[in-house]
Parts: sequence; C-alpha cells; structure tokens
Amino acid sequence: MAVKKGKPKDKPLTLKQKCFVEEYLVDFNGRQAVVRAGIKTKNPDQMAYQWLQLPSVSKAIEQGLRFRLASARLSSEMLIEELARIARSDITRIAEWGKGGLRLRDSKTLGIADSACIQEISRDKRGGIKIKLHSKMDAIRTLMEYMGITTPDASMPTEDSPDSIGFIIQPKVEDEAS
Repeated sequence: MAVKKGKPKDKPLTLKQKCFVEEYLVDFNGRQAVVRAGIKTKNPDQMAYQWLQLPSVSKAIEQGLRFRLASARLSSEMLIEELARIARSDITRIAEWGKGGLRLRDSKTLGIADSACIQEISRDKRGGIKIKLHSKMDAIRTLMEYMGITTPDASMPTEDSPDSIGFIIQPKVEDEAS
C-alpha cells in the first residue's frame, strides 16, 4: 500500500469526526474523545492523531474553542458589578424577622442585586429557614484591591471576628523605582 505524501485535503467533516471534535473540546484528550464519540477502533490513539492532522478537524476544533471562549467570557465590568451587588447587599431586602421567626420575602419581588447576593437558602435541623449570603467582606476587599484603595491589613478584623468591621482606606503608593 502506497503512503500518501503531502498535506491532507480539507474535506467536510463526517458525522463521526463532528462527534470527535465535540468530545475533544471537553478535555483535549484525543484517545478519550474517540472512545466517548462511540467510534469503534482497535487503536483510538492512532485514530485521534490522524484526525487531529486533518485541516478540517483542526479548523473545527479552533472554531469550537473560539465559540466556547466567547460564550464563557465575562468582562471585567460584569465581574465588578457582581462584586458590587454583593458588597451592597442588605439582608432586610431579602428577609424579615422578629418574634414570629424568619420570613423570606417573595422571590418575585427581589431585584437582580438582591438575588445575586444569596448563596444558600435551606432548612435547619428543626425545620426553620436558614439563609446565607455571599461574603460581603470578601466582595468589599476584592473591590478595594482591584481599585487600588488598599490591600487587606493583617490587623483588620475578619468576617468571623467578634469585633466590629472597619476599613483603613489608603491609596496605593506606587513604587518610585517602577
């Protein structure tokens, strides 16, 4: 049998190759992509290698990567806004409590900012409602670091400390050498 020389031709993907590409994009493991795609072969490593050399398969993988990266990309503005929502959280917009216990407000009345700060709603061992918000202090610290206002000070109380929480707000001083 003669060995073909030169570059492989750019042909449209077969259905099996399309399945291979989708599976390859999961973990970039060619052997496992062949197996998960249900392709019957005695040597999945060799098949993966051969298919990865095909221009059409390489292009499909590249397109799949670009699509997945674009759909998963969060802009820095979106991340900052999410942290700001958590930092501005106020449990009184989510729940009421008093002699009658804890009562959650109707989720339909909560805004996006209030919903974003909820980490967990569950029942305790006695059947009571338990609500846990994302860490407001962590969000504030992260925003402060990002903005260059301050870095967490070792002497600053933490969320778990019994002391009241305070901040030392100092602008970052740029190193004159840089």
